[in-house]
Amino acid sequence: MNNIPNKTLFKITKRTENRKLGNVVVVSSSPKTCPLNCEFKNNGCYAEYGPISLHWRRIDQKGINCSDLCNEINNLPVYLPIRFWDAGDFPGNGITLNRKECIQIGNVIKKRTETKNYAYTHYDMNIQENRTVVRMLLRRNLIANISTTMYQADNLLNKYNLPVVIVVPEPCSQTPSGHKIVMCPNQMAKLNKQDGVLTCDKCLLCAQWPRDYAIGFLPHGTNKNKVLAIARTSLERTIYDKNRKKNKK
Repeated sequence: MNNIPNKTLFKITKRTENRKLGNVVVVSSSPKTCPLNCEFKNNGCYAEYGPISLHWRRIDQKGINCSDLCNEINNLPVYLPIRFWDAGDFPGNGITLNRKECIQIGNVIKKRTETKNYAYTHYDMNIQENRTVVRMLLRRNLIANISTTMYQADNLLNKYNLPVVIVVPEPCSQTPSGHKIVMCPNQMAKLNKQDGVLTCDKCLLCAQWPRDYAIGFLPHGTNKNKVLAIARTSLERTIYDKNRKKNKK
């Protein structure tokens, strides 16, 4: 199930110039890690365009392996939070997560009891092995958020107790099935033109677990209109299915 033909390569950025993130360590992984089911792959993914794409694609030539990544994390100051996968995903073969490498990373994070650490993954959680690996990571202080759109998110929230983040076409407070959504505070502050925008290192909403809500994100990046169209279609499909089930009763 975890037949990974090539070792996974990574990049760690100990000081990012991203104003949204603030004082957060960022870990990226090879484009080869992205799962086949990701709705945004070759279809609006922000990491595939602009300056970040140049750095991302270099990981396959200049990246470090999993053991070296873990050594780098071990040497970080204990107070720094880590965000995984600003580009790329957890190690995997495109369908299932690589349990060995994921847990290798999780075991290092488990030692960082004084910080909050979080990640995002687009791997399919309807596959039991992926759910198992994510739950193992949650127990190791690495909050692996399942990133998706409304249709998949509503089904996930109905079925599994996992942290979910949702790309939504516009600010909203709940899913069509009634699950609570908290919008990204940074994006909402910018949308409302507020002063003192909260950066990720001060927020860490995505690093909270357990929680009784999903987190909503608005499309961003060079090709955000493509992502917006996907998010809107997904929401419309969710509402349609809900109404169809309601009419059958």
